[in-house]
Amino acid sequence: MPEFEALDGVYDDYVAIASGLEPGLQIARFRTMAAGHDLKMEKSELLPHLSLYAANTLARPVSRTLADMYNNNWNVGLSLSYSISSLYHSKNRIRAAKMNILLSRNAEEQKMQSIRMEIKNAFLRHREALEKVKALELSVRQAHENYRIMHNRYMNQLAILTDLLDADNIRLNAELQLTNARTSAVYAYYQLRKACGRL
Repeated sequence: MPEFEALDGVYDDYVAIASGLEPGLQIARFRTMAAGHDLKMEKSELLPHLSLYAANTLARPVSRTLADMYNNNWNVGLSLSYSISSLYHSKNRIRAAKMNILLSRNAEEQKMQSIRMEIKNAFLRHREALEKVKALELSVRQAHENYRIMHNRYMNQLAILTDLLDADNIRLNAELQLTNARTSAVYAYYQLRKACGRL
């Protein structure tokens, strides 16, 4: 079996392969994920901030006396803060982040649609090229048989030389068309592989 026929499958299989391997689609997916993370970050501005703190203070509170007296203080606590201004300022940034997610998803869907169209075209061209090869193989067999018959008739002096030469030209032309069709099938095969992201 020639190499250009090795990629068997249906259109949906090629789309599934391309959706996992196409670098442009993966980039679009990562951009959509990044836009989702940006939205989460903007929404986090609306949440209160809770922090834990601990401190140790060693001080010399009385410096007037000659005795060395030190004060050692430990502080541990929780701090809860909420920015009221974030209610007003974050609203537009959250809206912009949501729009960015929609734009990223739209770009991802457009890229997927473009991949589907490219795969569909390459898939149809590949199948068409394979069918053309099969048809031309039959044509070559018929041309060889025609040449054999003409050769036998010429040898039995039942046909003239021009009939034999015409049969030979038809045979050579059919072989040339078959070679061109095989070349087109190989090209279509690699176009399909490229569309799937395997090349």
